[in-house]
Amino acid sequence: SDKDFFEQLDEVETRKYFETAKQYFADNYGDENIRYAVVHLDEKTPHMHMGIVPFDDDRKLSAKRIFNREALQRIQEELPQYLKENGFDVERGNKNKERKNLSVPEYKAMREDLKKIETEKQETQAKLADTKKQLDEIKPRDNKKIASKPTLLNKNKVMVDKSDLADLEQRASFSDNYNQMHARARREADSLRDKLTRTTWDYNDLERENERLQKLVGTLQGIVRNVDEFLHKKLGINLPDKWLERAGLKEPSKKAPESSQELEKHKSDELGGPHL
Repeated sequence: SDKDFFEQLDEVETRKYFETAKQYFADNYGDENIRYAVVHLDEKTPHMHMGIVPFDDDRKLSAKRIFNREALQRIQEELPQYLKENGFDVERGNKNKERKNLSVPEYKAMREDLKKIETEKQETQAKLADTKKQLDEIKPRDNKKIASKPTLLNKNKVMVDKSDLADLEQRASFSDNYNQMHARARREADSLRDKLTRTTWDYNDLERENERLQKLVGTLQGIVRNVDEFLHKKLGINLPDKWLERAGLKEPSKKAPESSQELEKHKSDELGGPHL
């Protein structure tokens, strides 16, 4: 589903849509295990955040077993079909098996591409609107007012004044140009819309992955911080400053860089600390 999909639904149908989606997870993971399901309607595309306690059949907590890769793929296959069976015209998103992890420069380049595509789409729509405005400004002509008479040699042809002929040719030429431009603009708009949709999907996937990694970094930083506090409390020592710097828990020192000999000297004494 996307923004256009929700624009076709009224308030009652939108509520039913999210209730239906929630029911799928209630049927598969237990309604009692759904701790919250919050719908956001204040953004471009309505969406729902849902929290499910991952209990297995033995009532043991295990997110890795309950929501593993196979389970998520099954949800992606089943949920659209479940919604369709309940009257909602949705499609399963692209499986995108060939998607690769992007570097930071590639990620930034994708964001720039997304802006460029949106700009091109707006420019194409503006050209089309401008051409249509020009066409609308041409006053319609009453064909009955065009003076004509049949020719003597060919009954299928008529004679008209040169001014009428020139006017008709101009209108026909402008109309042909508009139709060609309209068709080309529609093709370009469709192509840009498809490209924008695909890029937006990839961008949203990367945003979610970035959010997940940020949470992971926060968790790892918490572990390093707890170890540092434990060592200080129990043994009166702390983790090396370099470890804390690598974990993002301490500002890097601004001392002059060490020479290659000094780096080699300390290398054998330093254990490989955490690096986030």
